[in-house]
Amino acid sequence: MRHKKKFEVLTKKIPHFAVLAMFLVLCARQNVAAQNISAQNLVGDFSGEFDNQLRQPFSWQSSGEVMKYLITISQKNPLTGTYISYFTHETDKDETESCFIYIDPMLPPGQYRAEIKVWNILGALQDSLTSYYDFTVYQAYTPEIDSVSYIITKGSYIYLEDLDNDGIIEVSGTNLFMPDSTRKSVSFTDYFFRNDDSIVFPEKILSHDEQNDKITLQFDVEDLLPGTYHLFAQDASGLHSLGVSGSEFVVKARKPVDFDVELGYASLFFQDSELSNYFEEKIFPLSAEMRLSLLFVKQRWGYIGLGLRANYSYFSGSETGYMINGSIGMGHAVLIYQIPMFGRRFFWEFRGGAGATYFHNMRFHFSENIVSRPLNTISICYEAGTSGILYLSRRFFMEAAFDYTLTINKNDLLGGMLASFGVGWQL
Repeated sequence: MRHKKKFEVLTKKIPHFAVLAMFLVLCARQNVAAQNISAQNLVGDFSGEFDNQLRQPFSWQSSGEVMKYLITISQKNPLTGTYISYFTHETDKDETESCFIYIDPMLPPGQYRAEIKVWNILGALQDSLTSYYDFTVYQAYTPEIDSVSYIITKGSYIYLEDLDNDGIIEVSGTNLFMPDSTRKSVSFTDYFFRNDDSIVFPEKILSHDEQNDKITLQFDVEDLLPGTYHLFAQDASGLHSLGVSGSEFVVKARKPVDFDVELGYASLFFQDSELSNYFEEKIFPLSAEMRLSLLFVKQRWGYIGLGLRANYSYFSGSETGYMINGSIGMGHAVLIYQIPMFGRRFFWEFRGGAGATYFHNMRFHFSENIVSRPLNTISICYEAGTSGILYLSRRFFMEAAFDYTLTINKNDLLGGMLASFGVGWQL
């Protein structure tokens, strides 16, 4: 890609009666360029739809009631050290009053000397007001932004509710120079998000490559309000990147829904004397669980959603003359209510619902290889439980849960406690 060139001025000490405010811009491409305005003036009248203007404004301090000014800019020959007149302009009435002109033709890079002569209101040259000072035109380049991405999602969006949201933004493009807080550099570049309502500057520059095509910025997320922004890069002269699609970045308050997937270990405890007699135990440690949660109401007071809970337990036991084994599976559809705590780092969950309990391949084994017919039944089951969910990162979490289950059989009720621990990921 061919670089867009520009030039900017660094002046030496200026006499108290004259001020040179000059932004000298030259672009290698036609019909592409920027207004010469500072970042502080962008609010309210700045947009990504304008073209950078190929103009070199020149202003000076008024000498009072005068007839006209004669401005002569001479270019220094680097070999001989002599100055050769390059630009001369005599002001008209409007230019005399405003003390402002545009230089045409534009000045190429080099060292220059400006001379401002003053004619008083009587039409006489006022030599005592004539001033001279030197300045240098430096070469620089128009910044361009190709992409802006959030370092975690690698997308051009960010959710303010995300845990570990540190506001780190990766930017790629062309001519992305480092900022300069001292404003003494001639190649510094400012970076900022902007939309119709606000302009936000980064707090830190975390990294910058030597090719000036990548830079990593860190913003204070407290300064970013929900909305669509464009990231702009603006150099010392005011020349800046345009608000193209690649520079767009969306700040969202929260995701519309949360979808959680979890796998873990479960231990099933039954409150039933018959099972205790058969298996000589009430706790079945060989268990596993899986949970799916979809949370679609997300407010400060809590999150509401639906979930699916499933667990599987294998059991076996032996008595004199026989052995019994089989498995129990449970599945429930539940209504979920979560209370966010500690900056959404921890959630306290309450849930309740209904489902089914499946007794699978329950068999009695007797001597002489006699095996009973397997028992496979499905019964209605209700569940109510609570759990604590701790997010270890923006998406990864672990959960400790306790659920009470009540299975309704034909002849009796089977109650049980399910203790589980799992880890999950939020999609």
